[in-house]
Amino acid sequence: MNTEWLEKFEPLCMRLLELGWFVPPFITGHDFEKLETVCDKIQIEEDTKEQDKKNLEREIDFVLSDIAFHPNFRAFFVYRTLELEHFSEFSHLYEQAVLCYYKREYHAAIMTLLPALEGILLLYSGWKFDAGNRKPSPKKLINKIIESQLNSDHENLNKAFKMYKRIFTSFLEKWIYQDTSTADLSLSFLNRHLLLHGMHPKANCRPEDAYRLILLFDLVTEYFSLIEEKYFDFIPEDKIEINLRRSYYSQLAEGDITINQSWEFEREFLSQHKNFDEHINVPSFQKSQMREIIEMMNMLSTISKNKAK
Repeated sequence: MNTEWLEKFEPLCMRLLELGWFVPPFITGHDFEKLETVCDKIQIEEDTKEQDKKNLEREIDFVLSDIAFHPNFRAFFVYRTLELEHFSEFSHLYEQAVLCYYKREYHAAIMTLLPALEGILLLYSGWKFDAGNRKPSPKKLINKIIESQLNSDHENLNKAFKMYKRIFTSFLEKWIYQDTSTADLSLSFLNRHLLLHGMHPKANCRPEDAYRLILLFDLVTEYFSLIEEKYFDFIPEDKIEINLRRSYYSQLAEGDITINQSWEFEREFLSQHKNFDEHINVPSFQKSQMREIIEMMNMLSTISKNKAK
């Protein structure tokens, strides 16, 4: 995390935030330069046409979607959520959303990520469900982040922490928790109130919105990693939790796996999360068919016996 990268990262993020996007905290080199080129074109004014916004977003998506979609990065960040105290309570939701994302179930991914995000914020604020206290407002949740401090003597880590929390709170205010009466819906319906309360019949969740939330979670991971002093310079090569996920996510991304196979893998991965409860009574079509056949045979047997009388 060098000084030059820190100086470039936040201005680039703030430009992208005008369209609701992020710079992944791990992006460097040529990909970073490509984003800089796209950001030079972003000049959002009140009279900016919707089609111009869509054209800009298409260019951003072209650069960032491959990064958000890459199984190596997704496996790495899921592994990190298992290790973070502030994140691990809801890490099972995060991985389930990633699995939905790779299956192209974008609405399901987003509707899983939004409660996970709010759960993490509530936990970080100190609120507990069984304490009997009123749930904090979005403003209070955001203020908790604004007021947070990093106890580090490392100058660049302190800079990064302040930068992450400014970007994090800006996105929450401008997009996730924006009042629906003033929210910018020209590109996207990615708004917590609007989606979770079913406030708009056309509120579809796009692939781009899933990318945006996933990149947000990458930044949230970095934020809490700094607080807990659990950060990485490189993706570890010897972690089986990462390697198995990378392989499976690749199979999902390619569509090269059956539903039955996928559940076997996913049950193993999800069981690593402390708050995942395995579902025992999972519906089985084969067992349902078998019960129907047995019932039919019993009925025919009864009819046959009655005729014999």
